[in-house]
Amino acid sequence: MLIWQKGQNKRMKLTSSRCSIRMGSWTQDFVTGKFQLSDGIYDIFETNQIVSNDLFCFLPFVHTEDKEHVNNALCGVVKGEDYNIDYRIVTAKGNLRYVNERTFTIFDRYKKPVRVIGIIEQIPARNKDTFGADRVKRKYERLIRESCDMFALVNDKGQIKYVSESLSEVMGYDSSELLGKSIFDLFNTENSIEIKYLIEEVSEGPGKKAEGTFYYTSKNGDNIYLELVIRNMNQKTRNGLVVSFRDITKRVEMEKMVHHISTHDELTGLPNRIHLKETLNKLCKEAKKENKKFATMMLRVDRFNRMLDAIGHYVGDKLLVEVSHRLKYVFGEQHYICHYSEDRYAIIVTDMESIGDYEAMAKKAINVFSNSFAVDKYDIEVSINLGICLFDENNSDAESIIKHAEIALFWAKNEGKNKYKFYSSDIDVQTYKQFELYSDMLKAIDNDQFRVYYQPIMDLKTNRVIAAEALIRWEHPSWGMVSPMEFIPIAEETGYIMNIGRWVFKKVCEDIRKWISYGLRPVKVGVNISSVQFFESRFVENIIETIEEHSLDPGLIIIEITESILLVNTEKVINDLKRLRDAGIQIALDDFGTGYSSLAYLSSFNIDILKMDSSFIKNLSADYASTTITRHIINMAHELSLKVVAEGIETMPQLVFLKDLKCKTGQGYIYSKPLPEDMFRKILKKRLVRPEAKEPMVVSDKNKRKYFGVEFKNLLIADMTILELKGKELHVGNTKVLVKNISAGGLCFVTNLKIPVSRDLIMNFTAYLAGKILNIRGYAVWMKEHDKNLYEYGVEFVIDERDRELLMKDLWYIQMQIKTNEVFTDGDFAVSAREYFN
Repeated sequence: MLIWQKGQNKRMKLTSSRCSIRMGSWTQDFVTGKFQLSDGIYDIFETNQIVSNDLFCFLPFVHTEDKEHVNNALCGVVKGEDYNIDYRIVTAKGNLRYVNERTFTIFDRYKKPVRVIGIIEQIPARNKDTFGADRVKRKYERLIRESCDMFALVNDKGQIKYVSESLSEVMGYDSSELLGKSIFDLFNTENSIEIKYLIEEVSEGPGKKAEGTFYYTSKNGDNIYLELVIRNMNQKTRNGLVVSFRDITKRVEMEKMVHHISTHDELTGLPNRIHLKETLNKLCKEAKKENKKFATMMLRVDRFNRMLDAIGHYVGDKLLVEVSHRLKYVFGEQHYICHYSEDRYAIIVTDMESIGDYEAMAKKAINVFSNSFAVDKYDIEVSINLGICLFDENNSDAESIIKHAEIALFWAKNEGKNKYKFYSSDIDVQTYKQFELYSDMLKAIDNDQFRVYYQPIMDLKTNRVIAAEALIRWEHPSWGMVSPMEFIPIAEETGYIMNIGRWVFKKVCEDIRKWISYGLRPVKVGVNISSVQFFESRFVENIIETIEEHSLDPGLIIIEITESILLVNTEKVINDLKRLRDAGIQIALDDFGTGYSSLAYLSSFNIDILKMDSSFIKNLSADYASTTITRHIINMAHELSLKVVAEGIETMPQLVFLKDLKCKTGQGYIYSKPLPEDMFRKILKKRLVRPEAKEPMVVSDKNKRKYFGVEFKNLLIADMTILELKGKELHVGNTKVLVKNISAGGLCFVTNLKIPVSRDLIMNFTAYLAGKILNIRGYAVWMKEHDKNLYEYGVEFVIDERDRELLMKDLWYIQMQIKTNEVFTDGDFAVSAREYFN
């Protein structure tokens, strides 16, 4: 519980006090949980302290009849819904007061609310009926505000006929000085023109009203903001206009403060991503109009998330401040610098003459980071990458410029440390997909896109389920189900694997607890751990705490590691694995035989389970080397009292051979593919799964083409690009694919790129064949997955009948060429898809 006292938060205190109306503010930070109040709040509620944990702290003061209304508004603000409401309060001294409260929510890049600022303004007391009427007006945004009784009477020429005493005081004149004066003379030229327009509009007839906000400098030099409401109240003459004035300086200053907070980074004081978009859109308009040039650079601090695990967030924050200082040194005041996200900065470089000038700035930035940062007791080496996007006709708005700068940054990162790259539209499909995964990964957990699948581990003799392996999948909104082989390397590179790893482990524990609650006898579950996760300072503690939070037996968990982990920070790994085993958790060495395969690991690291890689199982009985290695691994495991699991069992001969070698446990498609939790739960109920050899996929008759087609003896090399994805037009370069056959209705191609089978993804294929250039678009209607990341797709063309007839003629010609020329080479061909893509 927090008790806020008056005067405690000086930062939020406003100094402007021209209007007698009281105003206060509060801030709720949803990320840190921090809640702050300004001194004005205490004046409104007539108290010196407020017991506060969050934004609901005012509810005890709210009038009973208004409490539900206010509570609903507060509940909405947690979801990012702003409000502007009137309600009554009973102060600490028992006084009834009427207040207006409005909120301003600040969102992060994923449109998730991170902070909300509330402004509470006391308004003069009115009777109950009037107050109820105001609630109806609320939906019209309260066009009429309370005016502090400042008003003037003017004629349709703007001449002042009467002025209230309070207005004279604010303007710094005696009433006698204002009488007979033109209201236009009190404001600057720009404001005078607008006020004149409003008066002319209101003078058109009785009942007319107009309003506006104007900047005013009083006679004694004070600068204030005035809200003017002009009404034609006279039913008989057009000369009687009432001009109500309201000093809104306090409100404008508050709104400016809110805008500054929402558009600037609190840590570095630099503009944030919201401000960057505003600035870029404004700059793009100017550049189009005045033919100006500029470039946007996206800078990333390399491996920052990994650094945080070593140095902590406190030192990490200090490092970011120092990085900001160096960037200011490099780019100076004439260029715009923004703290875009935790490890990224955006710089807008203007007034450069050539590409070489932009390159020189990028090199200068890289060079200044060659010196280490001295932060507290640490001497920190920092490397960076830069992605640069030039303003042009294809990069002419904030969204495209930022995205393309990030793509260029992605390219630079792939080339290594301290590299920079300019954006080019020649990005191939594979790189574009990797970038999309890289960009979308940060919000995948929040958007509930990750899934945990379970593959049963079987007793090969009894066909009973004895354990399971948890496998993560990513259900991407555009690319469909993405395998871990595609996104885990990206997650490891960015350090986001820490978040993913924690999420997976928590989800596994939740699922095991669910099985127990359903009365099922749970099995042990293996969870894959990346080598990067061992850099996490509280790696072991997080695992044990998560198990305890779900009241699970640690013996139900198997931590699966790969041999690469054993080469990283050996002392820490040995210690962490020992602590896990001491807690009752088993350790499995996954993919054994594919890495370094040192027998020393088995004794040094106290491994419990060996999992043989599927590459050995695939060639059992057909390949002497694989058979020999598999036999030795099984015998060695038995001699060392280790359990051994064979991965990737797909055929009955493989299963029989493993049984003959006295391998007791295994997993693979012959028993079950990885399943979603609800389907795996059904297997847990039965406990028994009989092996069933899976037949190779056969494309159904409905997918066979009804048009004449050409079958190639070798694979035709073609270019493929994606034109449209989920209704969004893409501008990416080509990726090589291998075409097996083609007809007037579609084609079949092989690629190492996994794409969704969907009408929402439109591809274009270009190939040179028999002196002709084929250029056709279509979408995938079926997919067959080969081993080792090769995919075969059937494509249906998107083509009109006239073009189809022309294509049929071309194909007849090509078919005749192939028949008459046994060694047909008029085109680019590959013999083996495996060799080509390797």
